[in-house]
Amino acid sequence: MDAAEPALPPAPESRKRYSDIFRSLDSLEISLGNVTLEMLPGDPVLSGDPESDKTPTATETSETSLWSGLSLEGPAPLTGEELDLRLIRTKGGVDAALEYAKTWSRYAKELLAWTEKRASLELEFTKSIMKIAEAGKVAIHQQSHMPLQYIYTLFLEHDLSLGALAMETVAQQKRNLSQPLAAKRTEIEKWRKEFKEQWLKEQKRMHEAVQALRRAQQQYLQRSEDLWVRSQASPEDPAPQASPGPSQQQERRRRSREEAQAKAQEALALYQACVREANARQQDLEAAKQRIVSHVRKLVLQGDEVLRRVTLGLLGLRGAQAERGPRAFSALAECCEPFEPGQRYQEYVRALRPEAPPPPPPAFSFQEFVPTAHSSPLDTRKKLSGPLPPRLDESAAEAGPWDDVGTGCQGTPGPTPSSDVDSVGGSSESRSLDSPTSSPGPGTRRLVKVSSTGTESSDDFEERDPDLGDGLENGSGSPFRKWTLSGAAQTHRLRRLRGPAKCRECEAFMVSGIECEECFLTCHKRCLETLLILCGHKRLPARTALFGVDFLQLPRDFPEEVPFVITRCTAEIEQRALGVQGIYRISGSRVRVERLCQAFENGRGLVDMSGNSPHDVSSVLKRFLQELTDPVVPFHLYDAFISLAKTLHADPGHDPGTPSPSPEVICSLKTLLVQLPDSNYSTLRHLVAHLFRVAAQFEENKMSANNLGIVFGPTLLRPPDGPGAAGAGPVTCLLDSGHQAQLIEFLIVNYEQIFGMDDLPVATEPPPQDPSPAPGALTINPQPPPSYPTSDPLPSVLTSDPNPDPDPHSTSEKHPEATPPEVGTHWAHRRVGLLCI
Repeated sequence: MDAAEPALPPAPESRKRYSDIFRSLDSLEISLGNVTLEMLPGDPVLSGDPESDKTPTATETSETSLWSGLSLEGPAPLTGEELDLRLIRTKGGVDAALEYAKTWSRYAKELLAWTEKRASLELEFTKSIMKIAEAGKVAIHQQSHMPLQYIYTLFLEHDLSLGALAMETVAQQKRNLSQPLAAKRTEIEKWRKEFKEQWLKEQKRMHEAVQALRRAQQQYLQRSEDLWVRSQASPEDPAPQASPGPSQQQERRRRSREEAQAKAQEALALYQACVREANARQQDLEAAKQRIVSHVRKLVLQGDEVLRRVTLGLLGLRGAQAERGPRAFSALAECCEPFEPGQRYQEYVRALRPEAPPPPPPAFSFQEFVPTAHSSPLDTRKKLSGPLPPRLDESAAEAGPWDDVGTGCQGTPGPTPSSDVDSVGGSSESRSLDSPTSSPGPGTRRLVKVSSTGTESSDDFEERDPDLGDGLENGSGSPFRKWTLSGAAQTHRLRRLRGPAKCRECEAFMVSGIECEECFLTCHKRCLETLLILCGHKRLPARTALFGVDFLQLPRDFPEEVPFVITRCTAEIEQRALGVQGIYRISGSRVRVERLCQAFENGRGLVDMSGNSPHDVSSVLKRFLQELTDPVVPFHLYDAFISLAKTLHADPGHDPGTPSPSPEVICSLKTLLVQLPDSNYSTLRHLVAHLFRVAAQFEENKMSANNLGIVFGPTLLRPPDGPGAAGAGPVTCLLDSGHQAQLIEFLIVNYEQIFGMDDLPVATEPPPQDPSPAPGALTINPQPPPSYPTSDPLPSVLTSDPNPDPDPHSTSEKHPEATPPEVGTHWAHRRVGLLCI
């Protein structure tokens, strides 16, 4: 059967005959070469050892015979159908095809691992080369009139360009080689496992069919033999007699023979069914074999095609990268050849300004020794204190161009410039009564709390909770009729708790309590009086950690959304506390603040803050910003913002008396703000807009932009506090606090130039409440939104001038009906537009 296959190698007899023919041709060629050498004995080139002359000829003939043998006897390429047919006819062909696919997948995996490891090492090496090239370039530029400075500058720039090319090559290699090859390998591995599972399943079915066939065949043979034995024993029995006994025995034999015949027929039917089943399974197995072999071949061909394509791309990238280096080095060598030694030194000397020739040095004379007896000490002192020579006196009075300007004539060091240390205490306004007494910094920097002498906490104005009642009454009316319910509790449809649960108000487990029929909120009976979570008419979500977590891990509906804790707190403050004196300066009650924080974590946005003091709400907002592990301004941008804040000291436009800041500072600040993530930018813009509205009511709340900057500076701009953070010590934090406050103040005062007044974000978000609360529920009386001051009266309102005089009509003239859009739409377009303003 194999001999009938097309394009198969010839038989051994024909192969032997071809070998004899080629061997005869080789011997004939060798003999002809020897005859030629003997005919030319005078040739000096061929006058060596004859054995050495025969070796190349024999080698050539052997190579010629090898290539000719390959060209004549090599197997011709097989088609896909022929490959499938050969695998099908080979024992274990399917397993061999699947094994090859597995080996191909492993081979591709090793190639990917090698390329990734090589790319990572090359990337690390490239970064190191670029780093030292940058440092060397800076160091070389600082030296002037040095030989071959231009050549080595080009050399370093060439290293930088080669490094950039290498990084781009690695990126293209990962994109054009690793990803397609990994995808194809994953596809081949998935189909290989699928085909292997199908093949094993078909083999199992075939094995079960064969086993069933063998059992049916054995049963059929046994029952047929039993029937034959019983049929053969019946004629040999004696003739029946007249007695009743033998007739009964014949009847039993007849029944036994009939039963054996029935069993034999049943076994025959089962045997025939098993034969048909085995044949069907055999056909299915052959069909599966053909299908699997064909698909595996196609997968391997596709994988080879992808591997060939990505290999050509890799070689092209590496070739282009390798060709650039030699050309550049050749150009540098050509530029270096015309260099003359000492040329740069001549230029340096010529650049020096020639001066008048110095006077001749003084002539030193010998002084005789005069004994002490002939001269008094006064004469000696007179001689020593006499005038110096003119050259020495001149050199002592005026230093030459080569003398050290930092040393005097006696060799003592000269005066050093005095260090300029910024004041940490701030201005007189920051130490006045209008400045905040404390600012919410990071959790690791805590100040010792001292007793207040001039101000009082809002906790001193609140009354203690009244005593709780005895419990529920089982009267004819509502079971909660005589129970004191908070405004948020009145929005729920309450019923008795049916099982153990956890109280959403005090976070304690309970067996008997109250739950809502709509949102399934559970709490104690005694907690209904202080409940702060409103009913959302749907199942209340699980508790979510909001305080002390990463900023990007906070729950949001879309990536650019401001966290709901900030929007709720700012909306509550703008609705009823813009005119409250000392807002954000006076701290709230610690118990009520913790209760509000817990309510936000348990109920998210369904928190009723109408019963709390505005100072409690402001304390919740400050605590939320303070406990963020990654602040609103990320740690990696802290140094850039602080550097910009330090430039505000030298900016004349930052003076409150000037109409507007310099455009360079505004442009630099916009460039930094664009680098913030979307959510961080939205949050910072929302907070600055809110502080802008608070500062607009400076006459009522006594919180100017300077005071708000002192409060929110260390919170929004926080230095890295990790163990690996450089320069995050207490002294550095104390020195940076002034720059932090100054930058936040600058953002508030210049909000219109930085963010724009056309789309000022609105923070008056009404708290979610029940559309139809129960009788007696608490209601919130909304106040009219605050007016937005324009840039004309802004400096007089937001600065620390004790007698501000804003124009009340400027706002209504410029913004008669200001309805700004919401905060969470198209932030990317607006942020890009910052750089175009």
